[in-house]
Amino acid sequence: MTEPGWGPGALPPRPLFVLRNGSDEELGACTRISGLFGVLRPEPPAVPLELIGCAPTAPLRAALDEDGTVPRVQLWALDRSGRPMSRLDLPLHITEARASRVDTGLVDITLAAGVPAPPPTAARPVWDAWYEGAPQTPNLWAAYGPEGRAQWLRLAFDHTAARLTGKPDERRPDPSGGTFHLDGSFVTDLPGLHCAIGEAVSGPGGYFGKDLHALDDCLYGGFGATPPFTLVLHHWAAAQQALLTERCAGPGQSVSSSESVMDLLGRHRVAVVLQESEQMPPR
Repeated sequence: MTEPGWGPGALPPRPLFVLRNGSDEELGACTRISGLFGVLRPEPPAVPLELIGCAPTAPLRAALDEDGTVPRVQLWALDRSGRPMSRLDLPLHITEARASRVDTGLVDITLAAGVPAPPPTAARPVWDAWYEGAPQTPNLWAAYGPEGRAQWLRLAFDHTAARLTGKPDERRPDPSGGTFHLDGSFVTDLPGLHCAIGEAVSGPGGYFGKDLHALDDCLYGGFGATPPFTLVLHHWAAAQQALLTERCAGPGQSVSSSESVMDLLGRHRVAVVLQESEQMPPR
């Protein structure tokens, strides 16, 4: 073994571990450390999920009567009209089923574990808004912070995909051409930019990508528009200034999120036009 400054077979000089703060200032050093390597760390405990007031169909009743396990299921959230709002994948491993506290003839079911990636707390007000029905007014997403806007995009994906194809996992070709108008009035972060792009293409509650990769995917068709088309930016100066603080990793550099999005649109033959007149056309 030969390393610069060390003789063949020599060990590195002590100390071996150094603590530094965010300013790269040394806080201390040690020669050994315990608990870093080869330590089996327990998984976080599973959080049970309770399904309250269930009216089981024959397949679920069969699972209740047998071993209580169904390999793979989806939990769909429906809005007041019965339209699918969102879906969550989860393992259906039933640990208990009992008469429901909601109504006679129904059952309450306890699952050993809930969804692997449950919605964050910020999702609750967004889900409450969508529960009343698909958005009919633009820019309702602007009331939420970045995490809430990310949840808005998740619901917008299911809504737009179901409306365009009838099935969330299928796509259909879209006609190219046309002009779409993006309202940048409330674009203060990257999730907001993607909310605005989705509404420009598909109207309130529309989806056209939740990040750069998803936007690239949508630009191949299946979500309401296929290039070439024109995207007119309204109220863009303030939005562009806000997005300067958000960076995306580029090849060998760091570029602003708005630059990355505009570059991607250009590569897909989307003509981006900055509208000097700030007035949005009627929707």
